[in-house]
Amino acid sequence: MKTLEHLPQFEILDTLHHGESTLIHKVYDSTLQKEVILKTTTSKSYNIKEVARIKSEFQLLSKLNIPNVRKAINLHTQNELPVLVLENAQGITLSKYLGDNELAVDTFLDLAIQLGETLAEFHANNIIHKDINPNNIIYNPGNQQVNIIDFGISSQLHYDRLNTYNSNQLEGTLPYISPEQTGRMNRATDNRTDLYSLGITFFHMLANQPPFGSKDPLELIHAHITQELPRIKTFRIDVPNSIQKIIDKLTSKNVEARYQSAIGLVHDLKKCKAGIENGEFVPGERDVEMRFRIPEKLYGRSRELAILDHAFEQSSKGENILLLVGGAAGTGKSVLVRELQKSVVAKKGFFISGKFD
Repeated sequence: MKTLEHLPQFEILDTLHHGESTLIHKVYDSTLQKEVILKTTTSKSYNIKEVARIKSEFQLLSKLNIPNVRKAINLHTQNELPVLVLENAQGITLSKYLGDNELAVDTFLDLAIQLGETLAEFHANNIIHKDINPNNIIYNPGNQQVNIIDFGISSQLHYDRLNTYNSNQLEGTLPYISPEQTGRMNRATDNRTDLYSLGITFFHMLANQPPFGSKDPLELIHAHITQELPRIKTFRIDVPNSIQKIIDKLTSKNVEARYQSAIGLVHDLKKCKAGIENGEFVPGERDVEMRFRIPEKLYGRSRELAILDHAFEQSSKGENILLLVGGAAGTGKSVLVRELQKSVVAKKGFFISGKFD
């Protein structure tokens, strides 16, 4: 019998995940007399970032009581590292299941409705998951229930402003990450980033693979920002056009064109489940924004933005060009300059910005 060094009440039954930063065991808890999940960091030395993520996940899950989300039971410490105790969600990761099986359209809709309803609960509690993907969904084929897991990078915020990061330091899973979550779109992340990632997950559930297959991080970022998804019917012809329209709306590059709420998404999925005719289906008819939100669109700077874009186009052809953007504080210089990010990413360039008095 193998137990944890300072937590002998836990008998390790299986190691479910051994990643670079996270270690997950299925164990038998002799105190509770049942199987539970233990999540800790793999770091041999104290890693503030990873420790903070596990503690944050415990605090968040301790406050939640949402179907399809396993509850946090306790938080222990071993060798100064946190050990998170979670309920055991029966099943396997959706990604593993999809590796060996194809989902029928009706089964897909049942799971999609569950996932949409769970996201609606998250967002009602001001939680942005930020890492929706098939590896973070536990599926039980026996009762066809799903559980969303891994809240290590989740935010309990209306929105989250991200900077441009090194592609190896991004939070989230690149094949499923939203354009704004890359930090290269001059947009904050909010609940609609989860809806984009859910749309990419829906694509994977039906096509048995994510839409963008590159292994190169920068190519994946470029694809999410600039490339349209392949059509589902390229992979299977039994998917109705209504589902294609839902995925198209979920994965719009422009956040204002996406579903604005998971409630509107669930309504459309239920219409598909009821067998609505494809020709009558208009996605988003019952999609209502749940809170007041000012669109993050740049107004009144088309001339200045055109100058920046032209200078970038010329420099990408080999010219050396210097532009200085000046003005009083608060007039929108930084917002204007960050709008250039999309053009730079489209040409796989590098964007570096700075400012000084």
